[in-house]
Amino acid sequence: QGTGRKATSNQMGEFTIDADYSHLIVIRANGMENRYLEIQPFLTHTDGPYTIMMRPKGSGRIYSTVEQMPEYPGGMSAFVQWLTKNLRYPITAQRRKVQGTVLVAFIINKDGSITDLKVIKSASAELDREALRVLRMMPKWKPGEDHGKPCRTYFSIPVVFKL
Repeated sequence: QGTGRKATSNQMGEFTIDADYSHLIVIRANGMENRYLEIQPFLTHTDGPYTIMMRPKGSGRIYSTVEQMPEYPGGMSAFVQWLTKNLRYPITAQRRKVQGTVLVAFIINKDGSITDLKVIKSASAELDREALRVLRMMPKWKPGEDHGKPCRTYFSIPVVFKL
C-alpha cells in the first residue's frame, strides 16, 4: 500500500515485492483478513522465505450481538445451579461482611470454550478472585451463531455474593 506496486502469488502462495523503508506493507487476499506488516522483519530475515499466515475474514472477529446468543448447557437455570454448587464465599470476606456483585466478561469461542476472563466491575479483590476461579472451571458453552455459523462472542455474567 502506498508504493503503487502489486504482487501476484504463484500456485504455492509465494510472491516477491520490492518496497522501500517508508511504507507499511499491506497484504490482501480474497476472502482473507488484511495483514499489515512493517518492513523491518523482512530486512532482518534475509536467509529464505518469510511465512505470513492469513486468516479468513471474520475468523478473529469477536461479536457482542449475534442472531443466536451463546448458551450454557441446559440453559441459564442450569448455570445458576452449577454456580451455586461451585462458588465458595471467601471466609475473609464473610468475616468482614463484604458483599457485592462481580461482573466478569469473557469470550465464548466457536468451539464453546471460554477465554479472556476479566473482571469489568469489581466488588473486592477476594470476591473477584473467587468469581474468576469458579468461572474458569465452566464447561464448554453452546457457541453463539451469526448467519448460521458459530462465532466468537463477547459475554458477561454477574456473580453475586450476598450474606
